[in-house]
Amino acid sequence: MYEIFAFFLGLSVSIILVVVALTLFFRLLTWASRTGVPESLRRYELRGVLDPRTPIAIHLLDGSVLKDVRLLGSLGDEVEKGAGVPYDLRAMLVVEHPDGRRTLIRAKNVKTIEMPPQA
Repeated sequence: MYEIFAFFLGLSVSIILVVVALTLFFRLLTWASRTGVPESLRRYELRGVLDPRTPIAIHLLDGSVLKDVRLLGSLGDEVEKGAGVPYDLRAMLVVEHPDGRRTLIRAKNVKTIEMPPQA
């Protein structure tokens, strides 16, 4: 009876240790990836297609169009966790207008993004 108890106890302890080790590993990996990025925006840069310097037109679901704006990035999941950002502001795109204004747009309201032809 003691052998069975010792076997299951050893198995349980080893599973718990593996879970703790994996948790610490992924937290360290997340911390390392966040320290390299000084801003809390996710940057979009599709090589040769879309970068923050390219002026684009964003067509919204309500039919309006934002012309000549630059897509700076989006508010990521890490912004909503402990950053004091309200729940309603998650999954927002950040665009900058030619005059320097910045606008947050709900990502689900974007219908299409139109880019100018490449030279």
